[in-house]
Amino acid sequence: MEICPACGFQFGVSDDDEGHTYDSWREAWVKMGTPWSTKQKKPAKWDALALLETLTPAKKRAPKRKR
Repeated sequence: MEICPACGFQFGVSDDDEGHTYDSWREAWVKMGTPWSTKQKKPAKWDALALLETLTPAKKRAPKRKR
């Protein structure tokens, strides 16, 4: 099974078995402060909010960045 190292979404389990949607999972993850969810080392310049900003408009759920 494939698990997102960033948010911990487990494809085929989080959605199919537990009933989460990608949007609901992402929203909860953002509310928790976008913690890195696995033991894999996080990339040095990894920025969850910047990554979320690259999603297509229909899939955007990232909060606005404070500048």
